[in-house]
Amino acid sequence: MRCFKRRLVKVLIFICLFFAVDEFCGFLLEPANYFGHFANKDLQEAEGKIDTVFLGSSWTYLAYNCEQFDNMMGTTSFNAGSAAQTVIDSFYYLREIAKNNPIKTVYFNISHLKLQYPKNRSGSTVVNDRLNGINKLEHMIAASDETIIGYYLKAFRYRDSVPQLIDNVKTKLSQEYRNGQWPEDNSGQTYSKMGYVESSVEVIQGNNELFTLVDSAWKISDIKPYNLNYFFKIINFCK
Repeated sequence: MRCFKRRLVKVLIFICLFFAVDEFCGFLLEPANYFGHFANKDLQEAEGKIDTVFLGSSWTYLAYNCEQFDNMMGTTSFNAGSAAQTVIDSFYYLREIAKNNPIKTVYFNISHLKLQYPKNRSGSTVVNDRLNGINKLEHMIAASDETIIGYYLKAFRYRDSVPQLIDNVKTKLSQEYRNGQWPEDNSGQTYSKMGYVESSVEVIQGNNELFTLVDSAWKISDIKPYNLNYFFKIINFCK
C-alpha cells in the first residue's frame, strides 16, 4: 500500500510538472494577439455582472458589439463566440460563464452546419483554454477524438510560432499588453472588448450559386446525435 502511494504521488507530480511546462511554452509561443487572452481578461474583470451572453462561432464574435448592445439595452453582455465553435463547446463555455454571473438572456447563433460538426474541430481547444476545473476536463472528454488531443497542448498547437518567439515575449512583457491593450497586427481583425472582435476583412464566398448548393445539400441524417444532445442541454440549462 505504501509503495502504491509513493508511485501515485510520483505520477501526480509528473502530471503537474508536465502541464506547468506546457503552460510556460504556451506563454512563449502563444501569439500575443490571441483573442482568447483578452476575452478571458474581460470576463474575469466583469465577474458577477454579466447578464447577457452571445454564443456561437465566427458569425458571433465578429457580429455582436457588446458595448453598443449594452448602451441600448442597459445590460452587461459578453460575446462568447469563438472560431468554429461547436454545440458542445457552446454548452461548456456557457456553463463556465454562469458559474459567477447572473445570466438572464442567452442568444445562441446556430445553423444546421453546427449540428453536423464531427468531434475533431481544433477550435474546441480554443474554448478549452477559457474553461477551468472539472468543467475543463469534462469538455475535453466530450468535445474530442484522438485526432485533436495534441492540440490541447500549447507547445504542440503553437509549434510553428518558434520563429516569432522573441518578438512575442517582448510584447507580452510590455506594460501595454498587461494593461489589456491589443497589439496591432495586419490581420484586419482587432479585439474590441467583452469578446467582440472588429473586422475589416471582406468575406468572399466565391460562386454564390455553388455556395448555396453546397450549403443546402444536407439531410436530417447528417446531424450528429451528440450535437443534438448538447443543443437540448443548452436549452435545458437556460431553463
